[in-house]
Amino acid sequence: MTVIDAQSYEDLYENAPCGYLSTDMDGTIVRVNETLLRWLDQSRDAVLGTSFTQLLEAGGRMFYETRQRPVLLLQGEVREIALRLQRADGTALPVLANSVVVTDDAGEQTEIRSALFDSTERQQYERELIDARRVAEMSSERVRALQDATTAFTASETESEVVEALTEAVRASVAATAVAAVTEQPDGSLLIVGGRHMLDEVAPGTRWPIYDEAFATMEHVAIGGVAEADETTAAAMRAAHVESFTVLPVRNDAGTRGFIVSFFGRERELTESAVDLKLSITKQAMQALKSMRLQRQLEQLALYDELTGLANRKLLQEQLTTAIASALRDGGSLGLMFIDLDGFKAVNDRLGHDVGDSVLREVAERLTSVVRQNDLVGRLGGDEFVVICETLDESSALIVAERITEAIRAPYEGVPTPLGISASVGVVLTHPTAGAVPSGDTLLVHADAAMYRSKNGGRDRVTVELV
Repeated sequence: MTVIDAQSYEDLYENAPCGYLSTDMDGTIVRVNETLLRWLDQSRDAVLGTSFTQLLEAGGRMFYETRQRPVLLLQGEVREIALRLQRADGTALPVLANSVVVTDDAGEQTEIRSALFDSTERQQYERELIDARRVAEMSSERVRALQDATTAFTASETESEVVEALTEAVRASVAATAVAAVTEQPDGSLLIVGGRHMLDEVAPGTRWPIYDEAFATMEHVAIGGVAEADETTAAAMRAAHVESFTVLPVRNDAGTRGFIVSFFGRERELTESAVDLKLSITKQAMQALKSMRLQRQLEQLALYDELTGLANRKLLQEQLTTAIASALRDGGSLGLMFIDLDGFKAVNDRLGHDVGDSVLREVAERLTSVVRQNDLVGRLGGDEFVVICETLDESSALIVAERITEAIRAPYEGVPTPLGISASVGVVLTHPTAGAVPSGDTLLVHADAAMYRSKNGGRDRVTVELV
């Protein structure tokens, strides 16, 4: 068995890995170990005989006297009490204190003994833990914001709804008073396409200097307070009750530039993560807009003729069915015109398909310009065109048909006069009733037959048939 002498016990006390001190019941220090003196960079003589509270930072003394010391005296001990000692140079030393009250044989309290543990590394660890938790919370908030934005964009049915969802998502993500989406027009002017632009409410149409700064760098820029703004901008900010605002420049695949402008009622500088979140939401919105436009293009290809831009056979059939149902419901009439170009084959064969395509595009424009505003012009294919005319009587049908033949008969650039183009038109008129509802296919067959009668009768003429 190893025997430890008094000197060893003294060394263990003086150089322990923690600070030791003892005070009388009034709090006067009566004993202190070398470890604590080294931590505080104090001499033993300077510490002994002083009040323990003199070792504490000024801000913590009252709290110790009014909260921690009474608990110690009442319970007889306290554990892991967080204190901040003051070193000789004025810097703080964070410690955790375990204290016990010592009593004599009669049960009288005689002194207080405390073990103090340096908690500098622990506090650093706790700070890192808090920072990590904050980063995790921010990451969670970011994911939630992006998920909410995605849901809003997916639910949008129009481009304007996507833009409104974008401005609201950005406003919520950065706690802004208002957010506006602005695009640059081909003439250089700016157009507010969504949200609320607070400065535009007091100075409509102004192109603020910060916009050009953002365009020059294509980086997020900010006016963190009225004092940072130029005189004109500052005056508008005061009038609009805006203390700060930020501008995020964006550019879509087509090269169109714009901004996301965020307004705040207090001075505000966005963190890098907030700017990144705003950019991510904006990119999502731009992707949603791109998808929506691609969908429209697909719908255009499905329902419209690629060469002329007119309704194709599918759309014509759908609209014809709808027009028949509408005429039946309202007790109205319906006209269908079938147009075939005379002389087009010769133009196409002799002058080439490029000239032929040019003629077809010109015919489409002429037809659209001479029919009534609500009439639908379509191309069945080749040089065959159709016009659906709702609420059309025979006299009106002849007027529209004659305008068509006259327009088609006019010369075409690049087509010699001997190869002139004209139109044979077949018109079918119907007045659907409950007992006689023609189908779209039936009307097309009759209109086609009427057109052939015009063509066989000498071309460049109109034939009308009642069904």
